Amino acid sequence: MHDWQHIAEQHGPLVWQVAYRVLQNEEDAADCHQEVFVDAMRRTANDVIADWAPFLRWLTVRRALDRLRSRNRQLDRVDWKQPVEEVQANAATSCQAEWNELIEVVRHELSNIPPMQAQVFWLHCIEEAPISDIATQLDVSENHVRVLLYRSRERLRATLKRDHPSLIERQDR
Repeated sequence: MHDWQHIAEQHGPLVWQVAYRVLQNEEDAADCHQEVFVDAMRRTANDVIADWAPFLRWLTVRRALDRLRSRNRQLDRVDWKQPVEEVQANAATSCQAEWNELIEVVRHELSNIPPMQAQVFWLHCIEEAPISDIATQLDVSENHVRVLLYRSRERLRATLKRDHPSLIERQDR
């Protein structure tokens, strides 16, 4: 039996940070935080988890992307093609502002690609999880993770080039 009190205390901040990084909304992150631990309890009832941090990071990304997809489906009912919101006046540099804008667009576009590709992209490119950890959590080979990563990058690149060419031009500079 797992000591959930200890697991939640030890890994709760990690789960919160990952959820908030994906969702950028406190209420959604709080809901996701709870969903992750409920899901973790269900998934690990009869299993031994060697390293909780990568498992919970993967599960959080998965749940957060699901929530993001749901939220973006609702936004798509409105015209999302409007320009990305103005960056806050206290943005440190224009480079940081461009990064924030790019992340916001990528966050939205991740809800339009296959879930496994989105998970691999976020875990590797944003959370900086090693390919070996991702492969372990997804129960696939490292080569398969690399293929998913390649496909997600190509899909995102094509979508950004088509729908947001100004962001691509700025990143190429």
